Parts: sequence; C-alpha cells; structure tokens
Amino acid sequence: RRGSGGGGCVDIGVAAVEKLLETWRRRWPSDALDPPEVWERVVAVRRVALEAFSTLAPVTVARSAVVIELLAREQGETYLRAAKGIMRAGEPTLAQNFLSKAKDHVSHRAKLKLAPAYETWRYQKALFKIALARAEAPGAFNIYGSRDAPEAAHAVALNKSLLQMLLIQKKGLLEGFPIESAEAASIVGRLASALEPLIAHLGPVAASDASQLAALAFENFAHAVALTSGEAMSASMGAAAAGCASPASVSARRAAKASLRLALYCDDVLKARDAVAAAAGGGVAGKG
Repeated sequence: RRGSGGGGCVDIGVAAVEKLLETWRRRWPSDALDPPEVWERVVAVRRVALEAFSTLAPVTVARSAVVIELLAREQGETYLRAAKGIMRAGEPTLAQNFLSKAKDHVSHRAKLKLAPAYETWRYQKALFKIALARAEAPGAFNIYGSRDAPEAAHAVALNKSLLQMLLIQKKGLLEGFPIESAEAASIVGRLASALEPLIAHLGPVAASDASQLAALAFENFAHAVALTSGEAMSASMGAAAAGCASPASVSARRAAKASLRLALYCDDVLKARDAVAAAAGGGVAGKG
C-alpha cells in the first residue's frame, strides 16, 4: 500500500486486514475429513503470517488501535475455532491445549478491560463442553485389553466443572446477556445430570447428593427454556416490525433446542424411575 502516514493509508490497511480475516474465517479444515495435524498447521501458518504483517506493514497501520484490536481478537478466535475442530476430530487432549491458549489470551484481555463478559464466556463454554465430552467417552484400554472404568475420574472432573459454573452464576457475570445466561444454565444442567449417576464415586468430598443434583439439573434446564423463550419472543416482535425473519428464526431454534433438552432430561428421569420400580417389583415377586 501507499507509504504515506495519513489517515487514508490507515483506512486502506484496516480494510485489507478485515478482508483477510474474513476470508480466513470462511476457510477452515473440515471437522469430519481433515486430521488434527491439519488444524495445527493452519494455526501455525496464520500465526506466522500475522507476525510478518506486524513487521512488514507500514507502522501507521500495524500500530493503529483498530488493527491491534482486530489481530488480538483474531488470535483468540483462531485458537478457539481450532480447538472445536480438533475436538470434533476426536483429539480432546490436543483440543484442551488449544483451548488453554485461547483462555489465557482472553483472560489477559479481560484483565486489561478489553474483553467483555460475553466474550470470555465463549472460551469458558468451550472448556466445559470438553469436560462433558470427556465424561461421555469410554475408558482407555488397559494392558489386559479391557477398558478401565473411568467413572471416578469423570466424577471428579464433572464436579470441578460444575462448581466453576455455579460460581460464574453466583457472581452474576452474565447478567444482562440472556443468550449467554441460557447457555450457562444449559451447561449447568448437563453437568449436574451427568454427575448424578456418578456421585457415589466422589465419596465424602461430594458437595451434593443425587437428589440435589437432579433438582439442580431440572431447575437450570427450565431456566434456559425461560430465557430462550423470552429472547425468541422479543426477536420475533422485532423482526416483524423490521420486516425480516433471520434473527427471529435463530432465536426460535435456540428456544426449541432448550425445550428439547429439558424434555429429554425429564424423559430420562421418568425412565430411570420406571426401571427402579420394575426392579423392585421383580425382587418382590421373586421372593414370593
């Protein structure tokens, strides 16, 4: 671009950076087809490219506040998107490493008052989802060719994540952000329901019993439904006034997803109770 230090050069440079980053956001490896190492290479190449830009671009562009903010946010977004792709490719440990880098990055931005609560929440949410995915995964094979029982380790990890999520809710960090608050409530519900059947593995360190976890799960799933339903109604009214439907349809999908999650949880609870009742009835019949 031009070598002048005027505002026109900066504007052109900012536009070029925005265009490049937008292109990058559209071009990621395939979650289903590409192995994890492809994601690693893409992240590495993009990091080198941005470092080269900071060195080679005109100083007025490279040091402009807008460009610095764009590149800072992009670094965190890159780590986060790569972590999601690697997780879907079946490498939770590597995904955790990328997420840790992303979380460190956004935590630094938060300390500088550059990252609002809804931005940091996106990274926290990804970490909790990895904890849930790990809890749902089977145990590793041991030297005897059978899978180790992972319940105890999963219980500890789920309990830790649940306590962290409850602290986020207690501090009210997401107040004023209904979408993010609904996501947080849904994750608390998922963590509590996943931990409920494993609570015995925590022993005396357990902070809740199974009935408390069940109540916590239901309460949060229902709260997520209330939040998303209210947001969907507001979006629908706004879209009708503006003559567009896209935001309303996205909000409606969020509300439907929250309602479905609550319904599935209630169905699981009823099935578990029926199974217990059937087992008790069979035992009594056998004794007779």
